[in-house]
Amino acid sequence: MIYAGILAGGVGSRMTGATVPKQFFPIGGKPILVHTAEKFLMCDKFQKIYIAVVGGYLDLAQSMIDEYIDKSLAARISVIEGGGDRSGSILKVIERIYEDGGDEKSILVSHDSVRPFVNLAALEENIRLISGGCCDCAGTAVPSIDTVFEIDKGGFVTSIPDRSRLCNAQTPQTFTVGEFLECYGRLSPADKAALTDACAVFLRCGKRVLTAKGSSDNIKITTPFDMKLAESILNESSNFHGFSDI
Repeated sequence: MIYAGILAGGVGSRMTGATVPKQFFPIGGKPILVHTAEKFLMCDKFQKIYIAVVGGYLDLAQSMIDEYIDKSLAARISVIEGGGDRSGSILKVIERIYEDGGDEKSILVSHDSVRPFVNLAALEENIRLISGGCCDCAGTAVPSIDTVFEIDKGGFVTSIPDRSRLCNAQTPQTFTVGEFLECYGRLSPADKAALTDACAVFLRCGKRVLTAKGSSDNIKITTPFDMKLAESILNESSNFHGFSDI
């Protein structure tokens, strides 16, 4: 079985003047979280779509789903309480997967709630890679277009990695729940504290992580500038049919 986990546990600390977490901000007349959920509803492969929400905002998230998403479609969505960090929210989703009849071979497609422009192709490629046994974890990415400096604590450049081998990581990131639990359980507390995404859980255990093709539109909304960019992407998608899969 295949499940989706939309991770909405962030508090939006980098969004100046925010009174609620950024995933609840409106773009194009709808909350970011709703836009993201709608993209996942486009994929009919998901048994269930879990939205793991920061504590204290479950009722708000549920009310937004109820208001903006047709009742027949919303039946595929469960709003649950997230964990203290990304991995904690993934663990909460996995817990619900087991409660709802899934097992260790169940596939979980995890995604940032504040990436509302993920497309169907990325979701399906993530699922294909894991279903086909090509890797232990699929991580969506786009080639880096910038030269990257590696610096020391004093700000001095120590190396300039070959850009042709660099990618910018995105989500979704996909894996079987049993593999995630096995790898996460092997990590030390220090390793767990240093995690920034699910792919790192697998890499630290020597597992195979393969990249799925992302897109430049699949931005993560983090700052006020990103909000303006998101509105621009939405405006373009309404004006040009070529963006209809966003």
